[in-house]
Amino acid sequence: MFIRKVSCGSQSSLALTASGQVYAWGHGATLGCGSSEITILRPKVIEDLQSIRIVDISMGDSHCLALSHDNEVYAWGNNAMGQCGQSHTTSPITRPKKVVGLEGVTVHQISAGTSHSIVWTALPTDRQVVAWHRPFCVDLQEGTFSHLRSFLERYCDGFDQTHPPVPFPTPREHHHFVMLCLKLLCTHLQLAQAGGVAASILGNQARPLRHLLFRLMDSSTPGCVQKAVNETLSIGAPLLLPPLRERMELLHTLLPQGPDRWDSLSRGQRMQLGIILTSLQENIHVASLLGFTSPTDFEVDASYSTDASYQLMDGQDTHLAEVLMKTLLRNVGYHTEQAFGELEKNSDKSQKQVRHEEYAPPSHLRELLSSLQKHLLAYCYNSTGEGVASCVGLLQQHLSLLLPHAVEVLQRSIALLQQNHCQVSYALREKLQDVLFNSAAGAMLSLILHSLLLLPVTVTRPLLIHLLCLLPELDHLNRSLPAAAVLEEQELEWPMQGNPSSTSVQQPFKSWVWLVDLERTCSLVIGRCLGGMLVWMPASKEERKTTTWLKSKLFSDGLESFSNKELDKIVSHVCEKVISGDDDYDSSEFEVAPDLMKLLDLAVGKIGEPGNTMFTEMHSYAKSKDWDCSEGENIEHALLDRASQCLLACLLKHCQQPILDISSR
Repeated sequence: MFIRKVSCGSQSSLALTASGQVYAWGHGATLGCGSSEITILRPKVIEDLQSIRIVDISMGDSHCLALSHDNEVYAWGNNAMGQCGQSHTTSPITRPKKVVGLEGVTVHQISAGTSHSIVWTALPTDRQVVAWHRPFCVDLQEGTFSHLRSFLERYCDGFDQTHPPVPFPTPREHHHFVMLCLKLLCTHLQLAQAGGVAASILGNQARPLRHLLFRLMDSSTPGCVQKAVNETLSIGAPLLLPPLRERMELLHTLLPQGPDRWDSLSRGQRMQLGIILTSLQENIHVASLLGFTSPTDFEVDASYSTDASYQLMDGQDTHLAEVLMKTLLRNVGYHTEQAFGELEKNSDKSQKQVRHEEYAPPSHLRELLSSLQKHLLAYCYNSTGEGVASCVGLLQQHLSLLLPHAVEVLQRSIALLQQNHCQVSYALREKLQDVLFNSAAGAMLSLILHSLLLLPVTVTRPLLIHLLCLLPELDHLNRSLPAAAVLEEQELEWPMQGNPSSTSVQQPFKSWVWLVDLERTCSLVIGRCLGGMLVWMPASKEERKTTTWLKSKLFSDGLESFSNKELDKIVSHVCEKVISGDDDYDSSEFEVAPDLMKLLDLAVGKIGEPGNTMFTEMHSYAKSKDWDCSEGENIEHALLDRASQCLLACLLKHCQQPILDISSR
């Protein structure tokens, strides 16, 4: 018999058993046996409550309360002050009776005072009631889990033996018993979670139970037992896992330290690794890893909101997150490298190769790393002041590792396409797209680059060298794939004014549009960095001397003097003609000064004088100084010439120097 609770009054005592029976001994009406003068020297069950499962008792000076599993309240004993709740003061009440007026009220707590009684409808915080009236649940306490562990440890071996362990007559009964023990353990863990019970309910049983279950995963067990172990681990993981810091140590122990280590992990180790990675993705744990909240484990209150802003902890230590993010990135890289190896081996085969996912790293690796990145970026965006410096440093340090890795992934992709030039099948492109999108250079990088557009330039500027290395590789890869050309052709067909057409990109090009967007986003981030650098450094001595013309806006005495409508007409007309390749456009309908028109012709590359002569002389002067100049007629040199012509016109206009008609000299 297990005693759950004992309560005493002035002349008697009560005891509540785990099975819901109430025992009384002593003297008086509180014994509940129908007499106020009786004395009982040994505990005796109260017969009127014997058919009711009682879950709580409370005793005042001379009256008693009992709470049933159906949330009904019973009272007996001294009722001189109406403390038994019978709508009268006739005393005593010698047998348990339901308290009047609580019909339909769900009572969870009771308390008896000297001459009064109190009940609560709120759940108690000092004990757990979730399992008191659940089928197949013994009790939610450490002893229950200890007994179940003892049974499993004693009988979890010998499944492959001819003769089962004593006392089982057949192997089938042995297997059935172990399966039932696992189901009981699973039920208790499930009820503990449903009732919001803390992991401390397992006491010292969490670690040995966890080790036992994962050992069963790696053992040769029957299918029914294996299924029960899987279910128990999946449901009970939050209670079985160790505290956060110990969980991190276990994670570093399990994570492979090389590309070939994945194959060496057992089935139990792989499942344990997946469960730990999944548990760490909870917002509160990610915040703890990054130092936004206390790293110690605590229960999340029902009112906790995942949208709440985190406060940086005093003495924040980001070392734990730094090591974890580095380890996760390295393992994602291992997986990507293995995937590229398989693509290169099977690049000449059109059919899709079936990969054994049993030996692939858990997808939770990428998800956890992405979750850490999202929280870090969000914190850097929302926070200001000195406290954010450590997080910005962590972000920059992580991206200084991720961006070069992304460059290597892109180079590997380009090499794979070049290796199979003119023989790149649709199947190979699809497999490459899957590998690339799931790598650190795919969806993860896209999220990071788009987020960097929202952060201050001071955060992204230290990453400029890595971004400049990334952009050419993105451009090269996009030029090796069909989506970029198709998308550009479609955009060129859009009208100069009005809304663009709603024609969508068709397959197989559509699946690569994200890569084109990634390149454009990278360009925008670089542009913001460069733009910020132009106004960042303080003015030099030479700049202060020339402050007058530095402060004047580009074209400040030219096009900007027109009205907005007139300016829009000129720009729209010139751009339309230049894009269409018509250099011989007519601008006579616009009232533009001759010098300004000559500068405009030079800026847009219109063939004519004196622009041609001036540019030729500038080109000759640059060659005489041994400067880099465009040579040949390929598209890159043509673009350089066009940019140089535009720059020359802008400088002339900016310095307010009139253009000379050299041809008339």
